[in-house]
Amino acid sequence: MVLFGIVALLFQSRVPLYLNAFLFFTDGARIESALANIGIRFKPDTIGPDIVKGFASLFGWLALLASLRTSVRAWLAAWMPSDTSWSSIAGIAVVFAIVEAFAALAMRHALRGSDCRSGRTA
Repeated sequence: MVLFGIVALLFQSRVPLYLNAFLFFTDGARIESALANIGIRFKPDTIGPDIVKGFASLFGWLALLASLRTSVRAWLAAWMPSDTSWSSIAGIAVVFAIVEAFAALAMRHALRGSDCRSGRTA
């Protein structure tokens, strides 16, 4: 965190601070430990942890892009929505996280099914 602060001071830019916040808050292990501290435990091999971690990561990524909109190149800014509210960013992140979690669940089931047919056990 200190390194990103020093880089931000050297370059007189907020980009390293935003990047640091993104990396800090979207770490999967940090999310699980924070939720465990308030009493929320995840069961292994379920879809819940994938949705929560995916949402945090995608929301952080979209918030980072929205915050940096003024400092990106014009060709990239054209692809970003003009006045996006935080609720729409969160909605997009939830949809992407759910789709990603269901895709991961389907891959787990497909791989588990192929292991059973080949005679291997986990």
